[in-house]
Amino acid sequence: MSTMTAEQVAAWREGNRNRWEAVESLKARGLAEMTEDRARQIIERLRLFAPAPPDPFNGEGLVQQQSFFHKRKV
Repeated sequence: MSTMTAEQVAAWREGNRNRWEAVESLKARGLAEMTEDRARQIIERLRLFAPAPPDPFNGEGLVQQQSFFHKRKV
């Protein structure tokens, strides 16, 4: 295992910082240019891997359901 000189460490850090800034600017540009339709497509694809949101009317959470229906009657 070799040790790096202070100059090599500084050059390595500078290179990493430059690469990071380049990636961040590409990401920002991509987000700025993204349309609503493209965002929806991405969200739909990601939902394949995410759990479905809870359904409030699935028979669970009886107390919450009773609270909901009680408020509707008032």
